[in-house]
Amino acid sequence: MEEIVKATNSALAKEANSHHRAAGDLAVNAWEHYIAAGGALTAAKGKMKHGKWLTWVDDNLEFEHATASRYVVAYKNREVIRANFSRVRNLALRDMEKFLADPAFYQSSAETVWSTPLWLYNLLDKEFGFETDVCATPENAKCKRFFTKETDGLSQDWDGICWMNPPYGREITNWMRKARDSANEGATIVCLVPGAYETEWFWSSLKEDEVRLIGPGRVKWTGMTSATFPSAVIILRPPKKRTNKIVSWEINNEKE
Repeated sequence: MEEIVKATNSALAKEANSHHRAAGDLAVNAWEHYIAAGGALTAAKGKMKHGKWLTWVDDNLEFEHATASRYVVAYKNREVIRANFSRVRNLALRDMEKFLADPAFYQSSAETVWSTPLWLYNLLDKEFGFETDVCATPENAKCKRFFTKETDGLSQDWDGICWMNPPYGREITNWMRKARDSANEGATIVCLVPGAYETEWFWSSLKEDEVRLIGPGRVKWTGMTSATFPSAVIILRPPKKRTNKIVSWEINNEKE
């Protein structure tokens, strides 16, 4: 059995090495080779005993540990990379993780819709009883009443108990401002947002609202890989019901 695993891993090493060489020769298709190499390495790592990985990399690969790790990261984030290929095609592999860690990289793509994990929504819905999804598509709406890009949620009246998973680009500021205004007028808005502690809108909530910092680990989006940035749930309530507290919210990604 050990010989079979060794032979299989040897073949996977050859595959990873082949893709590594091809990536250097074919810059246009480099990212697909990075992803494919990462897939081979991920498969190999899954077949070996704990503690054997670094030795196997030294003995079998034509490149260093750091490069192998980056290939694996590319494979794990392949859906995001492919959906945003025009933005990463000229990016150096060594800069990939920094780029992926930027929340603006997510939900800003016209090709990709990042749907709230159903288990996370259900957990919060059981607590709050949501009436309106203020930022949705017909395919991923979580409530019977919802606003889409076409109906322009920012121009609608938000009332009652609302759920919001906003775009994570620069426009998130507009959504958080709308949520604040609506809460001041009597609505309750529960928001799933990146842990962007350096931003004015997040800092404002740290001082005024209930903020649940999600951990350990990262939220895994529906149909996608785990985010490479921290997430938080911000609860904006009407002035008379507003509570200011910051809590660590230990939850685990669950299967839908």
